[in-house]
Amino acid sequence: FAVVLMTLALVMSVIGIPVAVLLLVSAYVAWGAGAAIAFLAIADRLVGHADGWLRPLLVAAGMNGLLSLTGVGFLVSIAIGAAGFGALLRPYLE
Repeated sequence: FAVVLMTLALVMSVIGIPVAVLLLVSAYVAWGAGAAIAFLAIADRLVGHADGWLRPLLVAAGMNGLLSLTGVGFLVSIAIGAAGFGALLRPYLE
């Protein structure tokens, strides 16, 4: 929510448009990394990683893909990505 508000405030000024684009790109990359970490944590809880990380990685990718195919699952996928995004930003906010 804060990223959207900051982007809108920056776009209103002509000088802030490049900064707004940079902000959106960096937020998208951080959200993607957070989603990957969150899905990997969920898959690790489901199947474990005693044999290596390949099985949890495949389960995480499958969960993300299956959730993205459905309308409601897409919203759940966004929520998981937001939780992972928050987990990435938590050390910087404390």
